[in-house]
Amino acid sequence: MKQFRYLKDKINRKAANCCLMLMAMLLAVTSTWAQTPTIGDDYQGGKVGYILQPGDPGYDASKIKGFVVGTADYTAAWATVTYQLNYTGVQASDIGTGASNTAALVNLMGPGNYLAYKFDTLTLGGYTDWYLPSQTEMLKIFQNYALLNISTINVGAFTQSESYLTSTEVSTDANTVYAAKYFSIGNPPITATNMNFKAFGRARPVRNFEVDLTPTTQVTPDTVLIGNQTWTTKNLKVSHYRNGDEIPQVTDATEWKTLTTGAWCWYNNDSTTYAKYGKLYNLYAVSDPRGLAPEGFHVASVDEYESLIAMYSANKEAFVDTSVNSVIGKNIATNLSGFSGLIGGIRSGNGIFNGMDQYSQYWTSQAAGDAPSYGYYYSLNWLSEAIYGPTVGNKFSFSQNDDGGSLGLSVRLVKNTCTPTTSTTTITNCGPYNWNWQIYDASGTYTWTGTNAAGCDSTA
Repeated sequence: MKQFRYLKDKINRKAANCCLMLMAMLLAVTSTWAQTPTIGDDYQGGKVGYILQPGDPGYDASKIKGFVVGTADYTAAWATVTYQLNYTGVQASDIGTGASNTAALVNLMGPGNYLAYKFDTLTLGGYTDWYLPSQTEMLKIFQNYALLNISTINVGAFTQSESYLTSTEVSTDANTVYAAKYFSIGNPPITATNMNFKAFGRARPVRNFEVDLTPTTQVTPDTVLIGNQTWTTKNLKVSHYRNGDEIPQVTDATEWKTLTTGAWCWYNNDSTTYAKYGKLYNLYAVSDPRGLAPEGFHVASVDEYESLIAMYSANKEAFVDTSVNSVIGKNIATNLSGFSGLIGGIRSGNGIFNGMDQYSQYWTSQAAGDAPSYGYYYSLNWLSEAIYGPTVGNKFSFSQNDDGGSLGLSVRLVKNTCTPTTSTTTITNCGPYNWNWQIYDASGTYTWTGTNAAGCDSTA
């Protein structure tokens, strides 16, 4: 009987983010980082209706907090016929008081066919913590109606010229409660009026949400494979470096232009309107050794942008999302590449915001002079005929530029690649030996190099 003698296998795993799985097993590991919901996103049972801003009750810079609004009207009376007005606990009107108003109304009246009880007992999208919003909460939602995509031509539309009841009672009027009323643009668009407390009216359920922005809160990034590179399809929104240190948010223009350290901002310092475009970072944040990109990703390089653009060299429309604001640009954009570029503007070196709907610019990982004060970036431009004339206009361009580190630009990431995984074994062979699906007839040392079956984070 043949005897097989084997020396100890020596396995050398060289890729930091890869794992060797022999015998055709595949292990996929997803790199994640903190991202944020934005106004109008389908989220937790409804749409994100409002995100708390500095100065709002309950605002916390380390979190994204706000409320979700249901997308359908509910109709019922505001109160039962036995309700007595001016009870303590139902007259609050500020942000954060709708839930307590609702609880107080239910405690006062018990079960019944009225709005507060309907929402207190409502299950929607798997969530059970809905409430009748306060006056201010409902007005904040109305202020965002355009971003919510629930105008009268869309599913979930607010009904024009109809009052939407809130949980806020008017303490100075013995017969009314507050209702936030929605009008068409110009009539004016948003007003608050009083309504008799026994009125049978409309309302929308609301619930609170919050997202912790520390690195422990993680969501899967959206990515697309373009050629042999895996790109993120949304602009970066992180608030912390890879090691967990916070990146300062700087809103003041004078402070911004004098910075020599990393910082970020929203376009126009307005997260409610412009969060979908991602955050704008100065070059000092991009080049900070603590790492702007999360584990498993890196800020795209010049070479990676050049390879990306070369794939659609005669068709820059392939890089532009079809939701861009320009009517003409929207008709031209194809997003064939899947890059999903939005024309979201920049913050110039003097701290002023410009370029919304005209260009979007992306830092690369490479310096263009004395790092980190000068760097290369790529500009995705909408060349409007109204600005550039008929011989040039109504098309997109995507090209390289360079400038100083005080610019506030968008950032796109590319997923890291792996060094192929290797495994080495030395055998003394008394007969055919099968290792890694290969048959060896002689003694010796053999090295097997595996390929990454699903990107950097897996091998088979």
